[in-house]
Amino acid sequence: MRRWVLIVAALALVVAACGSDDSGTTSDTGLPDNPERCEPAPQEVLDYLSTGLVSDDLSMPWGFAVKSTDYTDVWIVSTGVEAPDDEDIATFAIRAGTWPTDYIGVVAVDELSQTITTWGEGIDVIVTPATDGVMSAEACALARLETGA
Repeated sequence: MRRWVLIVAALALVVAACGSDDSGTTSDTGLPDNPERCEPAPQEVLDYLSTGLVSDDLSMPWGFAVKSTDYTDVWIVSTGVEAPDDEDIATFAIRAGTWPTDYIGVVAVDELSQTITTWGEGIDVIVTPATDGVMSAEACALARLETGA
């Protein structure tokens, strides 16, 4: 799974480097991958995301959140996902009326989050690897996963 995360991160960098479309769904802020933008995801957010897990063998014990500048009410959250014999990260976009307690909806951003949760679409935003905040949240989660800190 870790190899898959590295491939997704590399693809995200390529997509971001290629520019954005005119749909307004990708960042035009020019903000680089910036781990300083990360904050620890509040426990209530992790608990909320965990309600969508498809297996009792999975847990989300930690995560990082980044406020996206592409949308006024969207936070990108990359969480640690623990399984009995593996650990990886999954990324979600949470639309919140009031962060971190009033949730409008969640969309699974990457393939892993789409596979291990029931979170789907329906939050009226399109989030891709090039959306502002995705690379930063994933970089923070990947650094935590690699260091085990």
